[in-house]
Amino acid sequence: MSSSSSFDNLDESKAFLDSEDTIPTRQRQTSNRKTLPFYLLIALTLLSWCITALLVVLFLTHPLLRTKAIPPQSQPHPQTWPGPLPSDLKDSWPAIEYETRVFGGGLNYNESSGEIVWEADDVEDGKEGNRYFGLPSEEIDEAWEDLMRGEYSVLTPSEAHPFIQSSNLRPFHHDGKYHFEPSVFHNLHCLNAVRMHIDSAYYKTNKHSHLHQLKNQPNFQRIHIDHCLDQIRQALMCAGDMTPTPMYTWPGFGIALGRSAAHSCRKWESIREWYDGRAKEMGAVEEDGSSSIF
Repeated sequence: MSSSSSFDNLDESKAFLDSEDTIPTRQRQTSNRKTLPFYLLIALTLLSWCITALLVVLFLTHPLLRTKAIPPQSQPHPQTWPGPLPSDLKDSWPAIEYETRVFGGGLNYNESSGEIVWEADDVEDGKEGNRYFGLPSEEIDEAWEDLMRGEYSVLTPSEAHPFIQSSNLRPFHHDGKYHFEPSVFHNLHCLNAVRMHIDSAYYKTNKHSHLHQLKNQPNFQRIHIDHCLDQIRQALMCAGDMTPTPMYTWPGFGIALGRSAAHSCRKWESIREWYDGRAKEMGAVEEDGSSSIF
């Protein structure tokens, strides 16, 4: 009786060990396997939140991404919107500011006289007029010379390096330095060349070298003007100005005239100030009557 009871107690003790030690261990392993995807889900959720927050910060701060967030035309742009572009010379970045500008020099219809009127393009020192175009004059030529002063500034060796590597850029023979002009100056140079070509009879008798012919290439002037017109075309298409230009009509007058709204422009004064400072510090060259740079 006593031994049987001990045996029973032993079995009960073994059964107790199985139920309290062995079985719970298997259950804990099973439980751990079930909770692992839950922690993984939390980690993935946190990662997705971090990526979303990073994309939002980039969208709000990066200048290239901000260009798509165009503010309404009724609201003025901040001076730095949308900032410099990757192709802008890095040294010029601090000078790139923006302003809202209404273009002058538009065409209008005078209903009293029945004539189309070319309006003044600017007002300076109390004088209204078209400073850069019209019948050739010393005043217009001087305005262009001032606009294009210091046209070809100096590139530093590091700025010139990519062009030396890719397009065999060489220094000017007279000073041994690499020179350049911002693309806006090249486009203005071309526009001025077309302006003088319109009045070529006048400018052939003056000092302007744009109309000089190469002795061994009598058709060079036509090639130069064609190049300039295509340069201006590409610059306009590159800028892609989407400012609306409504077409205005008048009763009994069969021509519609376009007059654009206010434009978002890079501020010319800050660009001019930066380029003058660079020319003063590093040097610059201009065209004269004996040589040309195209």
